[in-house]
Amino acid sequence: MNDFAILLTQSVVSMAESKIFWKHYNLLAILASNLRLKLIIITHKTKNITPFIARHIYEHN
Repeated sequence: MNDFAILLTQSVVSMAESKIFWKHYNLLAILASNLRLKLIIITHKTKNITPFIARHIYEHN
């Protein structure tokens, strides 16, 4: 995975941990899905929110 994808993933995860995430939730889910970063998001340590993200992304694919 290239540096841009890694940086983008970190940004998405950081936003997911903040209130901004809830306002841009659909956009982030689509973005992550399109870049095939599902695995990184699913395996990230934000366990409280991760199953919800994973489920949402898979439902919309």
